[in-house]
Amino acid sequence: MNSLKTLIIYLSISLLFAQPNTSKYIEIETISGNVIKGELVEETDESYKILTSDGIEVSLPKQAVKNIKDYNDESDKYFEIETYDGNIFLGKIIEETTDNIKILSKQGIEVVVPRTSIKRIETLVTANVQGELWRPDPNKSMYLFAPSAYPIGNENIYCRDFCLFFPSYNRGIGSNISVQAGALVFPGIIGEFPIILSAKYSFIQRESIRFATGILYANFPTDEESSVGLGINFGTATLGNRFNHISLSLGWGFSRFENEWDFAEEPMVVLAGNLRASNSISFVSEYWKFPNAPEEFLPLMSAVRFIGRKMSV
Repeated sequence: MNSLKTLIIYLSISLLFAQPNTSKYIEIETISGNVIKGELVEETDESYKILTSDGIEVSLPKQAVKNIKDYNDESDKYFEIETYDGNIFLGKIIEETTDNIKILSKQGIEVVVPRTSIKRIETLVTANVQGELWRPDPNKSMYLFAPSAYPIGNENIYCRDFCLFFPSYNRGIGSNISVQAGALVFPGIIGEFPIILSAKYSFIQRESIRFATGILYANFPTDEESSVGLGINFGTATLGNRFNHISLSLGWGFSRFENEWDFAEEPMVVLAGNLRASNSISFVSEYWKFPNAPEEFLPLMSAVRFIGRKMSV
């Protein structure tokens, strides 16, 4: 069990000391009656520092604060605007008219984009780390093989290819459902390829924890008329945020040979985690424990993931 203990310690420390956090927005009412809304960029024992949607930093002494509460508004979200000529603009929407959209970048630059030139607008969940804006991980719904409790996202689509032999199509349906369809493609296979299908339902996040449940099924043709099936029914709990998170999954395996089904009585256990190290790099680890399997056959896997605007490797 040394490998499991090592992974648990590694992931716990990673979550404890990880710097990235999703941006927090607050509304402060002062004793003098002023109301200030914006992103909380710094808090000390004496004061709050807030970045307003106009790009203005405001420092308020805590002794001047009458009331403070969480605040969430469309004007405080970051948006990515792609134009037909290929330009990408990232910032907060500070003004909209029938003809234009005005955004404010993290550097305080205002950009006016004509609506007729806009190809796509997307809301981004970002993290503000020491003044740098980190983009979300497009592959947050999965580690290496194991799932997290995060969904793919409504109408989001991505294609995944693991080691060239497992290409898959992944899609979000609504805000909670994620589906995958893929195949195992090995050199020398003649005839039909093994097909893998999966579906996951992600429940609404409560504080820093989220739950999901789902099923994965793989069909392996044995000849032209028969096949063997393997699958997992799983439940997952994810703790953290979309940049740094750890997940515990329990999976009950089942198998099918022609018309006969067999279901496992004991679950497999998977512990997985993601640590975001920078805007473009994260570390991913997984530990799988199968029922009654000796420790030398329990896989512990780690990888470095490189994150781009629309891809991760």
